[in-house]
Amino acid sequence: MISFGFDGEDLQELTLDLGNLDPKKLGKDEFPNMVKDVVNYVKEYPPPKPKSKYIRTRRLFRSWGMKFINPLEIMVINTAKDPDTEEYYANFVSGIDQREMHKETGWRNIYTSAHSWFTVFVRRLNGKIDKIWNTDGI
Repeated sequence: MISFGFDGEDLQELTLDLGNLDPKKLGKDEFPNMVKDVVNYVKEYPPPKPKSKYIRTRRLFRSWGMKFINPLEIMVINTAKDPDTEEYYANFVSGIDQREMHKETGWRNIYTSAHSWFTVFVRRLNGKIDKIWNTDGI
């Protein structure tokens, strides 16, 4: 699991900087959409290995989800379990414990992907803030 969110102290400071404009309103559409984009990007399977006889179950693909904790925190989950051991395995394929073999075959890492998407999100948020400052004189 990975949780996307904002630190409370940082939010309080941002709110003060914005003249008490609620940051939740600035990111209300972009934030959940950004998290969905990350999930959709990471859940795509890499091309199969040439001459591989392994048949993909798509279990990992179907098991991605999001849990909205609050307007500024979303938890990304994957409930795929190995049918024999009943152990969750997404973390070893696309998560923080990603195995080298999965990385080498093209599986995307959610933490690396999230960092890239979050950077774009912050840039968009900064653009909105710049517009507010330039038009409202904050």
